[in-house]
Amino acid sequence: MSPTIGDQEHAGFTIPEFKDDVTSQEAISLLEAEVRKHENHIAALKTRMNSFAPISRLPAELICKIFEVVRQSYALREGSLRWIELSHVCHAWRNLMVHSPSFWTVLPMDSPLWTKEMILRSKDASLTVLIDLASFSNVAPVVSTAIPTLRLMPRIQELKITGAFRCADDLQRLLDSLPESAPALETLSLGCENYLTDWPQSARPREIILHTRSLRSMKRLRSLKATSCRIDWETHLANMPMLTRLTINNIITSSAPTTTAFWNALKNMGALQHLQLSKSLPIAGDAPYSNNKVHLPNLKYLNLRGEPDQIARFLDGVVLPADVLLDIMCEGTDTRSSVNALRALSATIKSEIGSLTARQPVINGYQIEADYTHQRPRQAEQFARNYPEYGSLESDLRVLVTVQHPGLDIGPVPLDDLWTSLFHELPFSKVSNTTLYLEAALPPVILATTLGTLPKLESLVIEDRFATNIVKALQQDPPVFPVLSRLKLSSASFRSIDSWDVPSCTYDVLLECLTTRRKRELSIRHLTLSGYFPDMTDEKTATLREVVDEVESILNTFPEPYDDFEDDYEDEDEYDSYESDPYHDGGSMYSYSDS
Repeated sequence: MSPTIGDQEHAGFTIPEFKDDVTSQEAISLLEAEVRKHENHIAALKTRMNSFAPISRLPAELICKIFEVVRQSYALREGSLRWIELSHVCHAWRNLMVHSPSFWTVLPMDSPLWTKEMILRSKDASLTVLIDLASFSNVAPVVSTAIPTLRLMPRIQELKITGAFRCADDLQRLLDSLPESAPALETLSLGCENYLTDWPQSARPREIILHTRSLRSMKRLRSLKATSCRIDWETHLANMPMLTRLTINNIITSSAPTTTAFWNALKNMGALQHLQLSKSLPIAGDAPYSNNKVHLPNLKYLNLRGEPDQIARFLDGVVLPADVLLDIMCEGTDTRSSVNALRALSATIKSEIGSLTARQPVINGYQIEADYTHQRPRQAEQFARNYPEYGSLESDLRVLVTVQHPGLDIGPVPLDDLWTSLFHELPFSKVSNTTLYLEAALPPVILATTLGTLPKLESLVIEDRFATNIVKALQQDPPVFPVLSRLKLSSASFRSIDSWDVPSCTYDVLLECLTTRRKRELSIRHLTLSGYFPDMTDEKTATLREVVDEVESILNTFPEPYDDFEDDYEDEDEYDSYESDPYHDGGSMYSYSDS
């Protein structure tokens, strides 16, 4: 059986001839072998052709870095595996990825086939295991995949086991499966998240527990975060010389560490840079207090949430760097305990505060934001670059302290005492500018004996509805606010408020105040009126300028209209979840593919 002359000419090469006694099946098999040989030749030619493409000239190390960026970007999309499609472009890319263990170290717990394959491809590289049960409606397959994976703990460098309270039993199963030792573990996050944050203590769901038999040895650990998870300070945290980040949130009272275990563990954490303890401090008074202070020389950020006595004992027991960023909330039931915490905070702050913002986010407390004056802007900028999770720091580092009473039906006297305590206990003597956002009125005499005594206060901004009391405080005898020269009032200060027994500020009241200050040679030199003042005429503004050097009006003649609009944007299409058989990565995406 011979090919025709036309077949030979069309092929451009010699087509094999067969004897007449060859069966059709034998001929087809021989021809298929010949086809495969030519296909291999074609693939080799395409591979050679691809080598001249510009991207093929990049070093393998650079291509791997590009692939890693793509992988991480898809990892942010709920752990998508679409990045694996990069290995489908050509044989060169596939070989590069398959034989690079670092690409296969983040194990997908929702895909048993891929988990098994990635473990093989990662060889001996360190692994990342992220188990967030809150991301899955059906957690049983995830738990079934995760439990045998956790047996690879000697290779696991980063481990996350979190979920909602509805998954508490499954989370506990995972914690119970953890081995005793984790020699490679550097980052650990455990959490039973409570998305309803204000559970009453009596009705709060139970927490999960890291038993003392699990993860007893984690000597390489650098970061630990535990939320509603009982951690044994004596077993798990006693020897952590490399730990730089420690976050423990929302443990129940019975799980709080003892004072002895707490301080013994903390004194071995000299490398700490980030410390966040929210409702997880030792119970005050459960053991005698030690006079030996714990030094934390590398601490950059301290976040504390708890009762004032707990916070006071902590601050009394540590030595902190002068430039540490403080964020502290005291929730006290009485002024005495709050004062103790403020005294400890005052002793901790080694620098004067130059800028003060007082807010009242709740009716039963105050929040103070203050900027250190000693910090150079360049230091703050460097801090923000190194630790972006703390937010933008435009100038100086700050201390934020919130003091509040839990009760909602507290009269004005405790609030007046709290306000007075804040100013007597914190180092505000160098404050030069202050902004007030208050929801409850403070008497003029309280304002005069606190704000009015600050010797360097030059600028005062009032963003609340109680400017009348500030205006009266500015006229107190003997005179107060000795160097105040700039005053800014918002239109909210001039609105009539029938629900509070506080008269609204009027033009006549303001003019009387400014005139009195001028007669006392304590003039307000710059006055800013901001907002909507329907009764502020040009004639009244001119009269103000007779007693104030400069009047700046940032006024709206009419209230700003409310624009009700419809959102015309259509929802963007989402990627389909990537599904692929790890044993069949073939395919082609581009015309020059040699796969």
